[in-house]
Amino acid sequence: MDASFISCDWGTSSFRLRHVNGQDLSTQQELCTNRGIKDIFASLPTHSQSDRERAYTSYLGTAADQLLEQSPGAKGLPILLSGMASSTIGWRELPYAGLPFKLSGENIGHEIIPLRTPKDRHLQTILFSGVASETEIMRGEECELIGIASMPDYAAHLNNCVIILPGTHSKHVRVKNNQINEFHTSMTGELFETIAHHTILSSSIAKESDDEIPLESQAKTAALTEGVATARKLGFMRSLFQVRTRSVLHSKSPLENREFLSGLLIAAELLALDEAHSTEPILLAAGHQFGQSYKTASSILNLDDRVICLPPEEVNRAAIRGHAALRKLEPFSN
Repeated sequence: MDASFISCDWGTSSFRLRHVNGQDLSTQQELCTNRGIKDIFASLPTHSQSDRERAYTSYLGTAADQLLEQSPGAKGLPILLSGMASSTIGWRELPYAGLPFKLSGENIGHEIIPLRTPKDRHLQTILFSGVASETEIMRGEECELIGIASMPDYAAHLNNCVIILPGTHSKHVRVKNNQINEFHTSMTGELFETIAHHTILSSSIAKESDDEIPLESQAKTAALTEGVATARKLGFMRSLFQVRTRSVLHSKSPLENREFLSGLLIAAELLALDEAHSTEPILLAAGHQFGQSYKTASSILNLDDRVICLPPEEVNRAAIRGHAALRKLEPFSN
């Protein structure tokens, strides 16, 4: 059997398609866009199932053609698809898998969907569900967690640990006996963007598109450190307005305030985790974008003796590893 496959991570705001060599899990070709599920859903004439089927099938099929045209020898590869494509606004809604959820992936929900592309390729798409507790939901992160669990370097920690997946909706996942028993969501990334763009504080915070000289790393760390320390001392709600007062009273720059706000939010997230789980090792699965900020905050909050940082390049490949692990299971291996 050719173990190669197409890995698709289709999130709320992004789309990533990769042709993966099944032997060494190297990416042969990659196609990334900002056409996430939310964007496509908003563009539909109606939200009927037929319109959803047509739009998502067309986009995925066209993208698969573009990817495979760069890999002439790749034919008939399965597409392993995780993320928001199985949500209420996605291609087809699938029921969530429940807890406890085995990190072998054997109890994941799925649907196998034939896909005929515009270039008349016939591909098998395996759409995966998310995971839910009575109060929490995730879609896509479960495949990343399966991928992390497949890494030999971290297997020993899966008997009892907390895994942090930073992002728009950061996940804190409690793992015991190689299965997810509990998880919680912090809207850290989304709150950052909302505060930075849609509140009175926005004029005091630099936007990513602002044409300014970047902060030196020392000044960046100092501003983030101040944010973390302030949130620890005063709490998040009492600290937040200081984004504005730092600007008005102390002439702090918008770039400094951007880091200060990041420190406030990350501290609020990590302090909640520390109260709930005071002894377990913490696997920090942060990519290049968030890794250093979370490491700095962890150190200030005296968590660094518990934190084990996964290399960012491995975090960025976690979904691929998860799909590869699932590819080996029945009924996905045929």
